[in-house]
Amino acid sequence: MRVGMISLDRSLVGDRSTPTDAPERHRAYAEHCEVLHIVVPTGPGFKPAQLSDNCFVYPTNARGPISKFFASIRILRNIHKSEQLDLVVAQHFAAPAAKQAAQAERLPLIVSMHSADFGAEIKWWMNIGRLLERMVKNAFLSAAAVRVVSPAVQTYLAQQGIAKERIHVIPTPVNTEVFQTAKEESVKRIADQWSGKKIVLYVGRLEPIKNIPLLLEAFKGALEAKIPTHLLIVGNGSQKQELKDLAEQLGIAKHVHFAGPKSSEELAAYYHASTVVALPSDSESLGKVLIEAGVAKRPVVSTKTVGASYIVDDGVTGLLSPVGNTGQFEKNLVKILTDEKFATHLGKAAPTKLKKKFDYETNIQAFVNLWKKTAKK
Repeated sequence: MRVGMISLDRSLVGDRSTPTDAPERHRAYAEHCEVLHIVVPTGPGFKPAQLSDNCFVYPTNARGPISKFFASIRILRNIHKSEQLDLVVAQHFAAPAAKQAAQAERLPLIVSMHSADFGAEIKWWMNIGRLLERMVKNAFLSAAAVRVVSPAVQTYLAQQGIAKERIHVIPTPVNTEVFQTAKEESVKRIADQWSGKKIVLYVGRLEPIKNIPLLLEAFKGALEAKIPTHLLIVGNGSQKQELKDLAEQLGIAKHVHFAGPKSSEELAAYYHASTVVALPSDSESLGKVLIEAGVAKRPVVSTKTVGASYIVDDGVTGLLSPVGNTGQFEKNLVKILTDEKFATHLGKAAPTKLKKKFDYETNIQAFVNLWKKTAKK
């Protein structure tokens, strides 16, 4: 099976600004293919990469979204001309370009959806955002198969007119073994930096949809309750300076540390050094952070997004609060920080439940089986 893909994950071409496990996952996909070619829409300055013997990555090195769109189509079509692909695969906003390439070369298309909204996170500048939303929806309607990360997204797409039998729920594979343990010296080094403090950990992008201001407000409440605690924020994004300024305004800056992006191995140590992992998002179709925290036996507090509801058993493996409700989020955070026995109970309950639902090899194989079933015969 020869697969062509358009992926939006720039870590595949070596972008280290936000480390992900995408290179590892795509190497695993490629093990089940004759060859896997991946096009990544990027700006200038990136070099082609080879992730394994049969997994190749091509940056577009194009300026602006329109140039990236057409460059992605051109590169994918050129790959097909030399390699004779059997299938095209793409995710969300890459779907319109993949659709154009697949239709031009008469290839089946599989598209993936990570949110319960075609227009999620589109920057609504003039009419471009609305046009992109329509293009994405049309690509999904025309695809041979659709893969989603949770039943909630499946329901949303069915409501948009996509036949339910064409929609396949396959969570993003998470290599849970990476987070089950961590190097003792790394965990100790993190814990010693904030000795005597209970660590609240946030992991993710620093973007508006994550609603980190809610977490800062709730964390301020925990400090006002005289809890010895410190907030570690791991990740990068456009709101970094804005969030630092907000921490200053709230008078909590000395209790908040922005640690920047971390590799999976480093991240494992942060999970194991933490007391609780917090995710205050306005929207999450899945929420891999909640899975990673759970297998590390750490309790979580999260807003009740569709993803969190799918992962967290409220009151059993973590605590959920309504989206945007700072007061309840604060109460849940304080509960876990002050009730050690309860926090330990939540952490211990998570791994078994999560490993069964989000087994890495099972979900890798589910991806590949869908590809094989859909590929051009």
